[in-house]
Parts: sequence; C-alpha cells; structure tokens
Amino acid sequence: MLTLDHSFSHQQPAIASSAKLEPFLMSQPDRSLSNGQLRKQKLAAYAYTVLPETDSRRAQLKSDFVLASMHHLKVRSSLIPLFKAWADADLKALVFKGFFLAEFVYDNPAQRAYGDVDILINPNDAAKAAELARELGWREVWRAGLETDAAPADKISHEVLHLEHPHYPIRLDVHGQVTHVVNSNASVQTQITRAFWQRAEKHSWEGTSVYLPGLADALLVGLVMNRCWSADDWQLKPQDYLDFKVLVAKGLSEPELFDRAKELRCAKTYRLFLERCNPFLQKLDLKQPTAKQRWLWEMQIVFERGMPRLERRFSFISYLVIDSLWALPSFLLALCFFLCPWRLQSFMNLLPLKDKPLYEWQFLRLQRSVRVYLYITGMYWLNPEPLQQLMTFVSLRRIGQPVTMRQIKGERVLKLREERL
Repeated sequence: MLTLDHSFSHQQPAIASSAKLEPFLMSQPDRSLSNGQLRKQKLAAYAYTVLPETDSRRAQLKSDFVLASMHHLKVRSSLIPLFKAWADADLKALVFKGFFLAEFVYDNPAQRAYGDVDILINPNDAAKAAELARELGWREVWRAGLETDAAPADKISHEVLHLEHPHYPIRLDVHGQVTHVVNSNASVQTQITRAFWQRAEKHSWEGTSVYLPGLADALLVGLVMNRCWSADDWQLKPQDYLDFKVLVAKGLSEPELFDRAKELRCAKTYRLFLERCNPFLQKLDLKQPTAKQRWLWEMQIVFERGMPRLERRFSFISYLVIDSLWALPSFLLALCFFLCPWRLQSFMNLLPLKDKPLYEWQFLRLQRSVRVYLYITGMYWLNPEPLQQLMTFVSLRRIGQPVTMRQIKGERVLKLREERL
C-alpha cells in the first residue's frame, strides 16, 4: 500500500536516547552511549575524532571515520568539475548547509555527516546549469516547470533543479530560494534570499570559485529557519548543536547573531530555537516537540513568517479535496462495475487511449484519492482490494492509460504496458 503524501505532515522520527545524546554533544562524558546509537544518529565518525584514545569505543569507530572521509572526498571530487563549468559560464553557485559545513567549517570534513548537497543559484540559470551538468554526465531528475516522475510542472518549491551523479549516490538539491516555499506567496523567502546573497562571498576553491554564505546567515538561515520553517516542523537534529558550536567558534558572537536575526526578521524564531539549542549556555533539548508546542511556537512567529505548518496542512488538504472530487466518478463507476461486472467491457470501449506516460506523482495522488473513498465507505477495514482495483482501473482509463485487468491463476491483476501495477 502506498503511503500518503507527506507534503504537510513530514514528521521527523523521535531522537532516540536523547538523554544520552545531549551530554555527549555538549562534550560531557557518557560511556553508556553505544556505537550503534552513534551510528544511528550519524555521529560515529564525529565520535571517533573526539573520544579519548583510552575509550574502548574509539577503535571500533575507525572504519566509520574512514568511510565518511572517503565519501566526502568522492563528493568533493565530483563537484569540482561541475562548479568549474558553472563558474566558467558565469553562473553563480553558493553552497550551504551540510556540504558547506563539512568542507569549509568543521576541522575535519568527516565529522559532519550529510546527505544531499544544497546549492543556491539564480532561478533563471536553472536551464543552463542543467545543460552543463548533463554534459558532465549528471542526470537531471527534475527541473522546475517540467513534468517528470518526481513532480508536476506546476510544483511550488524553493528548489529549481535536482541532479544525480551517474555512478555514485550523490544528489544535488539546487535551490532558487534559500528557505522553504509552500505556496505562491514567497515574498518573505525572496527577501531573505536576496539578503543571503548580499552577505555571500566569492571563495577560491580547487582551481575554481564558489560562493559561501556569511557565518551568521549559515546559522540563522541554514540551521534555524531550516528547522523551524520547513517540514522538519521544529524537530532538532543531533548535528544542530555541533553545527551551532563550530560556527560560533569561527568568530560569531551573540550580539552579532541577534543583530543579523533582526535584519532578516527572524529574531523571534531565533529566540525560540535558543530555548532548546544554545551552545552559549550549554543548553540542548532533543526531545520531540508535542503538537501543542509546535502550534504555540508557530503562533509566536506569525509576524515573521506566517504559519508554515498551517500552510503545509492547507496545501495538503487542497490537493486532497481536488483529487477526491476528480475521483468521485471513478468511485461511482467502480461501484457500478463491482455490482454489474458485465458492464465493464462496454466502458472500456468508450474511453480513448492516449500515448502519454504515467508519472509516479500522478499514480501516488490517484492512489491517495482511491483510499479516501475506501475510508469513507468503511471498505478499507473490510475487503478493500476488489473495489480498490476497480477504482484504480477506472481512474487510469479516464486519463487515457492503456491499463488492463486480467485473471492470472485465479487472481485479478492490473497491468499497464505489460507491467504489473
């Protein structure tokens, strides 16, 4: 069964063993934290660099450190030709968040685990950036304004391009806005992105150049806003305290951060973040916030950002209502064919087929609307499969997909272009 779209309710998993993690991250010895727990929280390589040599856990973490170092070197060597091609074409690219912190802020890149590489460009440069990346072998997975498996053409996002390395698991999230966008009203994000660029500095790097954010912006935008204004929904990550601490160690002061927060109009958000993550006061609380806490914090930042949590929820419900209304004829027809199966063949002959691909996002939204009616009718808790198959079949035929329904070894199977759904 496909899961519901997480566009509004992307909940971070609760931080395991926060009572043990918090002292460790604040440089307080805690020998009860196992290597398995460190690996689960992506802190194994970092732990190898900070645990004393006499600690028995350290020897077992050496392989984690080596693998993290090799991964970063591979990412780094893959990015250098791409950034050089962009710089030669006068495309400005700014790196921030995980890779930026590992490469340019931490003492050792292996200390900072990261997944995707986040890059900020001018949205108008997305097509050219994608073209140059493809010439170097990168795969263009999605680009704003184009319909792909990943998203429809009208997807609203702060990102403009997704690229994947052809041979190594490296994904580039190329942003047009530096903070998350939920709906078409992105005036706040545009202002912050403009201010972010103004503080950025051009940096010579491995025979080319790349733009880096100001340290205060790296913290306030890349960390604070990213946790509080995005689908992370106020859930802190263990690396947040370390990121905060190393950025402060580079020369950031409390007054400087508060002054910049006022300029970026995120001072209240920053104060709320400090209540749970504050290296200046050795304060850290990784517990998962309750729904009540999230809504209270959201209301306190309404004049800075609006209510992003409410925006995500409204966006999700809007799509759900639109998709469900579209699927109503499919539900009624499926009921008809469930009761009168001999009518199915005549229905198949009425609708023309189209030579159009079925995108993954289409199928996921279609399946979601199918489940809405299964829940409404109570069929979901009884025997949903027959009606679910019929409704999926009808919906696909309504959009011109050449789906077929066949009996195979006593089982009814849906196939699309000879592939089983």
